[in-house]
Amino acid sequence: MKFLGNNSSRREYLAWREWKLNPPIPLKKVRLKNHDTLEDNEKQSILSQAGWHNVAAFSVCNPAKFSTNDLKILAQQLGLQMPDSNLYANEDAISEIKVVDKSRRGEYIPYTDKAMGWHTDGYYNSKDKTIRAFILYCQQDAATGGANQLLDPELAYIHIYDNNPSYINALMQPDTLTIPATIENDRLVRPEQKSPVFSTDPYTGMLHMRYTQRKTHIEWKADKLTQKALSLLRDLLDSNSDSILNIRLNPGEGLVCNNVLHNRSVFSNSEKQKRLIFRVRYYDRLPTWPIDI
Repeated sequence: MKFLGNNSSRREYLAWREWKLNPPIPLKKVRLKNHDTLEDNEKQSILSQAGWHNVAAFSVCNPAKFSTNDLKILAQQLGLQMPDSNLYANEDAISEIKVVDKSRRGEYIPYTDKAMGWHTDGYYNSKDKTIRAFILYCQQDAATGGANQLLDPELAYIHIYDNNPSYINALMQPDTLTIPATIENDRLVRPEQKSPVFSTDPYTGMLHMRYTQRKTHIEWKADKLTQKALSLLRDLLDSNSDSILNIRLNPGEGLVCNNVLHNRSVFSNSEKQKRLIFRVRYYDRLPTWPIDI
C-alpha cells in the first residue's frame, strides 16, 4: 500500500496506518540455495518482506565462495540496478567497511571500531543522488560487538504523527536538515545540502527519510515545533520500542533494505577475527512483489 503523504485525509492515513501496523508477513531470514540464480520463492520472500517492513535478511549457503561480485549480482536479481559510487567504494560501487588506521578513510566513523549513531545512508547527498536502498553482507564478524539496530522510517513517521501531526509538517520543511559545505584547502569538496527529514519521493511516491544523530557539521532548523519533533524522534530511537529490530550479522549473512534508520554498536577485533562488511548503496528502491525482473 503506497504512502499517501502528509496531504492525505485522516481516513486515508488511518487506512494506511492499519495496513502498516498489521503485516501478514513476519520477518524471517531467507536461506539462499544459490545466490547466483535466486529461486522464485526466495525472491518473493525477500521482496514481500521488504514490501511490508522495508527490510529483509538473508544468508548464503557457501560463504567461502561468496565474493563482492556475487553481492552485486544478488542485488541485481532483487531489482537494484543503480549503485551509488560513493567515496572509498571500488569500481563496482562496493564499499569494504572495516577498521582502517593509516589513511584518510580511517578518519570516518564507519571505518573505525567506534559506535555509529542512528542515521539513514546518504543523508548528505544531493537530491539527484538520493539513496533509496542499500545491501549489507558480512564477510567476517568482529570478535565482540558490531551489532545493528534498525527502524523502519514508516514506523517512525506513524509514531510522530500519532503524537502530533504538526510535528510531521515541521519535519517535512525543505530546510529542516542542513549539511554545511565541506571545504578543504580552500577547495569546495561538497556544497551545502538542505533537506527535509520526511518527504514523499517524487520518483516512487513512497516515504523517504534523511536523518543523522551526528553532533558536528550539521544544523537543524531552530524553531520550537521542529525541535520538539526531533526530540520525540530521538526519544523513540533511544527507547526499547518493539519497532526497533536488533541484528548482528554473522559470516554469510546479510540484509537488504529501503534505506531504513540504523546504527552500529562498538566492536572489538581480534588477531584472527577482524570485522568486514560489504555495502552497496542504490539510487533505486526495492521493487514490490510480484515483479518481472
